[in-house]
Amino acid sequence: MTEGRIAPREILARLAGIGLRRVLIEGGACTLSRFIAENCLDRLHVVVAPILLGDGRPGLALGPIDRVDQALRPPMRIHRLGADVLFDCDFSAQRTLIGRPKKST
Repeated sequence: MTEGRIAPREILARLAGIGLRRVLIEGGACTLSRFIAENCLDRLHVVVAPILLGDGRPGLALGPIDRVDQALRPPMRIHRLGADVLFDCDFSAQRTLIGRPKKST
């Protein structure tokens, strides 16, 4: 635990320890950013709606990069939801496997 926060890998390892293999993480910028930064996320769903709300908190906080080739660019599918658009971002290729069941020999 750092600064009162449990590391995403520890959260997932403990949940895997009690048999949970699929977990929905619903959180704000800090929570989602920590799971992305630690490669502990399979998919990220981002919905964009044609509405302007003004100033607010950022959706993600991943820190700066030096070059565009360092940017995260996961494969994604796009789904129309009426006037809204859902981006289904697939992070599974870079995910860290945690609590994977051991193969029996």
